[in-house]
Amino acid sequence: MQLKVIYKPNEKVLAQTDTEMELTQRVFYVDRQEDTYETFFDKVYKDVIGDGNSEKQRENFRLRAFNVQFKIMLDTYTGREKESMRSLKIYPMKTLALEEKLPSEVFEEYDPNAMQIKVNFWRGGLEALNEEVL
Repeated sequence: MQLKVIYKPNEKVLAQTDTEMELTQRVFYVDRQEDTYETFFDKVYKDVIGDGNSEKQRENFRLRAFNVQFKIMLDTYTGREKESMRSLKIYPMKTLALEEKLPSEVFEEYDPNAMQIKVNFWRGGLEALNEEVL
């Protein structure tokens, strides 16, 4: 099974280091029945961050579902780290995000009942309805 992971460092983290980093995408191949969230997270962390990176502690990262079209974070897998990818409903071609936080922050849990609504205001003279113009 092929999974894509997107990593974009937390802006607060980048502000502290005065570093710029572009969106990183990697594709991983996993066995949905054998691999657990924990084993998959190990692979991702080692590949994207690196085990030897003392500045970026492992507990400040987690994987969560990501909607590429709307660019929003979705389900988290907190408390279910030992479960298989299959039981977590992580299917082929799913995109996950590697989320980063500051050591002083706490990860927010996903609320499936909450909605993110994007409102674009109409203005006269618009020639296109793309993100850059709106």
